[in-house]
Amino acid sequence: MSKYKLKNEAGSERASLYIYGDIVDDQEGSFYELFGLAGVVSPTAFRKALEDVGDKPLDVYISSDGGDVPSGLAIANMLARRTAQTVGHVDGWAASIAGIIFLACTERHMPGNTFLMLHRPWISGFAGNIDDFEKAVEFLRTTGDTLLNFINARLRSESDKETVEANYKAEHWYNADEASAFFDIQLDANQGYKTVAKCKSYKMPAAMAKNFENINQTESKKEAVQAALKNSFKAIYDL
Repeated sequence: MSKYKLKNEAGSERASLYIYGDIVDDQEGSFYELFGLAGVVSPTAFRKALEDVGDKPLDVYISSDGGDVPSGLAIANMLARRTAQTVGHVDGWAASIAGIIFLACTERHMPGNTFLMLHRPWISGFAGNIDDFEKAVEFLRTTGDTLLNFINARLRSESDKETVEANYKAEHWYNADEASAFFDIQLDANQGYKTVAKCKSYKMPAAMAKNFENINQTESKKEAVQAALKNSFKAIYDL
């Protein structure tokens, strides 16, 4: 599936795998594949990509809002089981279950302008009677506790458990500096802000948004973008 952008050239010592887009189950992934659409990551397609990599050291580049929890856990467990070196890199942000996938890597890197978001799982589009809702609550509690245990197992210090749990329950965006204080993460040199996956599911906190206010953009660039958009729409309506 094209969104993986697997780089595994013959004779190369390392392979690269890019997880850009939403994490979905195999059924939804098959739909995207059938119509030649990109932008999602499913566990079976990911497994096939890992089989192509074999025992080579692997760099996993992530920019994702997250998505389906069981599918994300399957991907995380595949990475955690690898005997070869598996290095995770956050390219934009690793949010929700994508953050779990990042933490599953044996080595982790974050440039200074990237983010890691961890929170409790949630259910969308749910309907049912009171018994169904009670079962759903219990399912969310059990699943959430399992994810929290996974997160806690990767903390630098046991003393941080209380803080990280409070952050987890509140939904917390860690910048690279903060994430490296809690988890074994290597800080890479700052890079220019480059969005490779837009966050659709979560509202960016104001404190996080301030990090983007310093992006330099000249008036001439703005005018060029506006002109390009105007010309594009004109071309469409002239058809």
